[in-house]
Amino acid sequence: MAVRHFHAVPGRPGVSAGDKDLALAEMRRAAADTQFAFGVQNPETAMTWMSVAIMARNAGHLADADQAMQRAVRAADGLRLRAADRAELERTMALIDYDLGRYGAARDRLLGLASQALSASERALQLRILGNTYVELGDASHALQTAAAAVGAAGQDEKSAGLAFARQVQARALALSGQNGAALVQIDAVIAGLQVAGRSPASVEVARARRQRAEILLNLGRDTEGLETLRELAARLAAVPGSPVERGLTLDLLGVAERRAGHFDAGRAANLAARSALLEQLPEQHPYLIRNAALRNGASQQRREST
Repeated sequence: MAVRHFHAVPGRPGVSAGDKDLALAEMRRAAADTQFAFGVQNPETAMTWMSVAIMARNAGHLADADQAMQRAVRAADGLRLRAADRAELERTMALIDYDLGRYGAARDRLLGLASQALSASERALQLRILGNTYVELGDASHALQTAAAAVGAAGQDEKSAGLAFARQVQARALALSGQNGAALVQIDAVIAGLQVAGRSPASVEVARARRQRAEILLNLGRDTEGLETLRELAARLAAVPGSPVERGLTLDLLGVAERRAGHFDAGRAANLAARSALLEQLPEQHPYLIRNAALRNGASQQRREST
């Protein structure tokens, strides 16, 4: 009995949150049926629970995605899988670890795949995730090295979103290492590349790159330009349903920019709104929420000192 693996596509036009939730419920029932037919530990069971995890992640249900992925990993434990299936299983678990702020676990899982013979596209994808993980860990040296490898693995097709995403990792790594001028050049290329690859200017991918560009502008002391960009992005993300995490990260950075401009109340309001957005998908102990708490506490202290 062959099992079809469903890979939901985030942001597909015309798919509502309700449709995604209904599809997720149906996929979860299919996984339970597969587990009943093949047993708890079986390659088919593992890959079907992974499909549930991917669908849950695409619907924004990260805790459900984590739970399904843990079941997939347990179902595959000790089994011989096709190399491609094992790589996809481990990479998907690493991606959910990354989403939930378990950066060390994501790094270790991806490094465990480094010696395996993989397709070029799979290797490029893993390098992108690993590079972003090093950025979140604050490891500039490994982030730069891995980002360069990701760009090399992405190929030379300027119309490829994969190349743009690899360059985005490189822009983040450059900014982390203090090379903000080079980072700005690279993130501009990313924004142009995403649009050449067919991403809408209103897409979450372009919004994320523009938020990262605004952060680089703040690093360069171009505060007014960064603040204007962040205000416009925050307004757009509030008006159009999208990623609560991206909205939260934008609001947190907006809070920083507002306070730099002397707008302490606006800055604190942005950080409070960021907390609400982040909590829609992330657990309280996530590094993004810990950073948000630090920003809010710092804003309160700064406000007291200014009065």
